[in-house]
Parts: sequence; C-alpha cells; structure tokens
Amino acid sequence: MTVTKSPTPGGDVQILARPNSRLQRPARLAATPKPGSTPESELLGSVEPVERRKYVRHPVQVDVLAWTLARPTLRLEGNTVDLSPGGALLWLPELAPGVAWIELTLVLPDWRLHTSAGVRWRRDPALVGVDFDRIGAEQQARLAEFVRRRR
Repeated sequence: MTVTKSPTPGGDVQILARPNSRLQRPARLAATPKPGSTPESELLGSVEPVERRKYVRHPVQVDVLAWTLARPTLRLEGNTVDLSPGGALLWLPELAPGVAWIELTLVLPDWRLHTSAGVRWRRDPALVGVDFDRIGAEQQARLAEFVRRRR
C-alpha cells in the first residue's frame, strides 16, 4: 500500500494498492500513528483509476510509419488508435517484441510529424503505448491543435 499525499490527522489521502498502481481509493487518516504502529484510516469512496499521463489521449486515427534503430531500412506501417501531444496508442502489427525505442512518422492531413518514441507498454502483439521523446514545442502545439479539432 502507498499513500500518495502527506498524511495529517483528519486529512484526505489517496491509497494505492501498490507503487505505480493504476487504481486508487480515497481515504481519511483517523489519527496520528504512534511510532511503530499501523495508521488507521477511513475509506471514503470506491476504487478509481489513476491517470498518470501528462496529456489525455483521444480516439484519433492517422497513419503511422515506424522503424527501429536495429533495423532502420525496415519500414513498418500502422496507425494510431488514440493520440495526444505527448504520446499515442499505436497499432503496429509487425513491430518485433522487446523493442524499447522507435522512430515514427505520423501522417497528418497537411504535414508529417517525425519523432522518436519510447515504448512504454504492449498489449496484444500489435498494440503499443508510446511516449514521444524528441518533439519540439512548436510541433507539440501543432499536434495538440490537430487533436483538439478532431475530437
């Protein structure tokens, strides 16, 4: 269990099931625990998902071209499932297992965004969650405007 806010008696806290959990539960610390004792808390609500992303993703589909540094001449084709200025959920069925970094081109209606991305997780062999790494502020702002218009 992890408490995400500094506990004070009568104060609200968020309890995570484990570090880096995706679920939290609001609670209130009942009293200041004595050294070596277990703090008592009152659960206030139901379990809720934790949003750890800096930007909210939206269901926007655009074509994606990708390649890895290990095989830079092999071009992979896919698309976004959802998109934000900071990352995306990609459908890349040919991406090899264990790849940690990819180079991407997002094919947008009036321009192409080229960026590096870190693979943060994979679900199903073809779904890949990525964070954009080398994206300039101007490109990020332009992508944010594109996503805002497509919602």
